[in-house]
Amino acid sequence: MCEKSILLLEMVDKSLSIAVITGYTVARVKIGDYHYYGYGTEVDYETAAMHYRMASEQQHNAQAMFNLGYMHEQGLGMKQVCDCLGQIFILFIIFICYVHSYHLKTVRQASHT
Repeated sequence: MCEKSILLLEMVDKSLSIAVITGYTVARVKIGDYHYYGYGTEVDYETAAMHYRMASEQQHNAQAMFNLGYMHEQGLGMKQVCDCLGQIFILFIIFICYVHSYHLKTVRQASHT
């Protein structure tokens, strides 16, 4: 990796860390993604799952919930659940994401009236 890329990753890491401290769950999901995909660090599914779990618990972040459901189903960073339970969990997460997006849509519509 070139020196400019390393410096950029360090700046992004500092910015995301500050955002996480202030409770911005999107930043926590991003840090989870960095650990999941190994961007600027080694691939670490357990740490990724920890960040996704915290984001989903703090502000019910739908992307974090989906990522956790996928990781549970695949057994990445945690014990794999049986196929049947994994499918039920994924369907539940999809339902939660739908409800969350519907709620955001109605809130936006109400604020425009």
